[in-house]
Amino acid sequence: MTDIDFRGLSGYLARATSGTGGAVLLVPFAFGLNQRVRDLADDLAASGLTTLVWDPYPGLPPITDHHQIRGRAAALKDSAVIAELTTCVDHLREDVKATRIGTIGFCMGGRFNLLHAARDHRLAAVVPYFPTIVRPMPPHLEVDAVEAAAAIPAPVHLIYAGNDHLTVRDTFVELRDALENRDAPTTVQVYPHASHGFMDLDGHPEAVDQAARDASWPQAVAFLKAHLDA
Repeated sequence: MTDIDFRGLSGYLARATSGTGGAVLLVPFAFGLNQRVRDLADDLAASGLTTLVWDPYPGLPPITDHHQIRGRAAALKDSAVIAELTTCVDHLREDVKATRIGTIGFCMGGRFNLLHAARDHRLAAVVPYFPTIVRPMPPHLEVDAVEAAAAIPAPVHLIYAGNDHLTVRDTFVELRDALENRDAPTTVQVYPHASHGFMDLDGHPEAVDQAARDASWPQAVAFLKAHLDA
């Protein structure tokens, strides 16, 4: 488990000590490469899936100030992020020697992993956790995530928080319909009373969010293993 530099990018690599060679690209919350995503990567590695966390803000320390976070996130361009995530998959395939690769993303990262999976057809499984999809689309964004989702050829396991104040119910329904109208399998988990970002331990101590974490995470890991351990 170590911070790494690779192919001009930065990240965190948690290597599995057992398993069949499947690997996961973890696209983090807007907070970036913090201890929480390192812990999630370590948990995936313990399950047998080597996990690479992409660092969206190389050279900058993790922060918790929401105003600063919005500024950092708004500076990320969709086209550049898709290219970097594609390079991450190159690294997992060619340098780490992963046999099958999936992706999991949280909030901002959930949106990015939808965009990436629509373009990079090497992915075998996609898990967007409460992806942040705001309508109308803010001017700094380049790609409509719902339209992109319709082009994903891999199985998708979507997790939605019913009290999501960013991705509202109507947008979730559009996204779900776009995914379910594909030929690939789609599974959906909805936690009606959970909040956007409920996998963030510090920001969401409420019992309902803890219950959503406890229920959703084992199912997400099982979905990834089912498609990546083959």
